[in-house]
Amino acid sequence: ANPPVSAPDRSWYIQLALKSTRSLSDVIGELTEEDCQSALEIEVATRRRRGIVDRLIFKIADLHRQQIIANLQEKFSWHVANQ
Repeated sequence: ANPPVSAPDRSWYIQLALKSTRSLSDVIGELTEEDCQSALEIEVATRRRRGIVDRLIFKIADLHRQQIIANLQEKFSWHVANQ
């Protein structure tokens, strides 16, 4: 699924993520951490569907893990190159 060309913000992704578990699966790769946080807050405040809440939490954790790995690789890359 592609967002409308005129979408000025990320609300389209958040709406799609919260539509159903299937639509979350379709769009989860496109979600930023901010998208996930917003969707998570909405979901917890309204429907509290466990599957969607868990997927959003895991996506946020995965984004953090990716950032930590990138930071560590950057920090220690000169050690590997100098051996």
